[in-house]
Amino acid sequence: MSNETFFSTIRSDTKKRLFFRALLLSIPGVFLLLGMGTFASIAAIQSWGTLTFFVGMGLIAWGMIPYRKITQLETKPYKIIVSEEAILFILHQGKQLHFTHGGIQEVEYIEKKCRYGINLKTKEGKAFFLPYFSTSTYRELHHYLKLARTVSPWSPIFW
Repeated sequence: MSNETFFSTIRSDTKKRLFFRALLLSIPGVFLLLGMGTFASIAAIQSWGTLTFFVGMGLIAWGMIPYRKITQLETKPYKIIVSEEAILFILHQGKQLHFTHGGIQEVEYIEKKCRYGINLKTKEGKAFFLPYFSTSTYRELHHYLKLARTVSPWSPIFW
């Protein structure tokens, strides 16, 4: 078995849902900033201006940051590298998670509204969620783990 690499994928419905969420949170922030800057008196701006600015910018950031992270994942996706000995999960910031085939107890696919991906459970009882991987990646990963467990002499045969 050679090294196999899988990349995360962002569904269009997930991206669309986060875009509308970004708009719903950003538009009030923009209106707050524009309304305060346009219609408020100098005295109101002097007393409430700083608070209004931070609240408006906070609403804009609260909406746009998750959307920006998702769009960045399209250009720099997460990776899963499956080798004969282990599975390596690489995030785009350089962080890595390393799992040996013998240390993985269960692999399952989780799908909720905007959250989908692969959940790995280790024999120590820890669970690791690998986000934004498709069902086809899950099936391939499951296949490689079954193959590694039946071929490898050092891991248990039952799965």
